[in-house]
Amino acid sequence: MGPSVALSTVKAGKLKMLGFASDKRVPQFPDVPTIAETVPGYEASVSFGLFAPAGTPADIVKKVNADVEQIVNDPDFQKKYLERFAVQPVPHSLDAFADYLRKDSSKWGEVIKKSGVTIE
Repeated sequence: MGPSVALSTVKAGKLKMLGFASDKRVPQFPDVPTIAETVPGYEASVSFGLFAPAGTPADIVKKVNADVEQIVNDPDFQKKYLERFAVQPVPHSLDAFADYLRKDSSKWGEVIKKSGVTIE
């Protein structure tokens, strides 16, 4: 769960944040540590991305990616949406995002496997 879910409750003083699961402190909450500061190597952040059906022409994917990066990098958009909800954009190339997804899927696949959880 990302921090935006609890922001109003935290700002109202009804909830205290103990730590973030991200690898870096959240700028809107500089006094709230990361869990990794206590448990080295821990990271379980929320991520979002856009996906297209397999076979979507590469030029279309690149155009959508460039348009999204332009929006995310717009200072007005950042202030109105990203900062407001404590969302930290991590702009990367398409290949870097695909690599991130593969690694994250592998990491959580191992966690699930070791836990013995099964789907019924």
